Amino acid sequence: QTTGTRATKLELAGSYDAAFSAYVSAAQTYLFLIRHTSDGETKQKLRAVSSRLVERAERIKQARKTEVRPVQRDVLALEEQDAVLEKGSLVGGLRLARWKVDERFTPYDSLPSSLCFRDSLTRPSRRLPQPPLSPAQQSQGCTYRRSTDILPQAKLLDERTRGQDIVQDNVSDCSVVAALIVAAEHHAKFGSKLALSCLYPQSASGLPVESPDGMYRVRLLVNGVWRSVSLHTVFDGVALTLLPADT
Repeated sequence: QTTGTRATKLELAGSYDAAFSAYVSAAQTYLFLIRHTSDGETKQKLRAVSSRLVERAERIKQARKTEVRPVQRDVLALEEQDAVLEKGSLVGGLRLARWKVDERFTPYDSLPSSLCFRDSLTRPSRRLPQPPLSPAQQSQGCTYRRSTDILPQAKLLDERTRGQDIVQDNVSDCSVVAALIVAAEHHAKFGSKLALSCLYPQSASGLPVESPDGMYRVRLLVNGVWRSVSLHTVFDGVALTLLPADT
């Protein structure tokens, strides 16, 4: 607000070049605040102010073309660095929001319906991304089924799990399996919560617990900042998995 007021005073004083720079700087600050504000009403007010600042800058630029110089970007400014991190949010077509401890789970609500799987018993607001099936899977009649039909006693976490309990199947995922084995052994020996502390929700001990609505978050360092990768593994309390249709 101070920068915007200063820009107005400079414009009234006829210092159009300085006023133009001040308006642009103020607008960038408001855009930064918009990205880090969760309240809808506050966002709307900030956008309104930002729009007015941009409008004034545009009018000065059009009316005083010969008096206005291009604004020099400060690549080390907080707003510039924040903009870079914001661009890094888009990964593989999905937007990974920056981590907020108090944020609520709202994953996949904006995904196109073609990428979502809906169970017949699922509430309309619940969605789960459906990875495309390979030709080989389709030829075998694979489909999404309830994992509790196959593993009714499955648990989210068993602290007794050791490296020897993790076995690689016929999928070429040896590096992932090796990492899980190391994490399991490290936690068993040192109580480090390695590979466990990034999964939420958690208990007071810092270990992941079952989510009552099946919504989970994974805290990962992606493109320079901690981000929230949202998962939805349960529909109406029942997990889903990919199994052959005749299973």
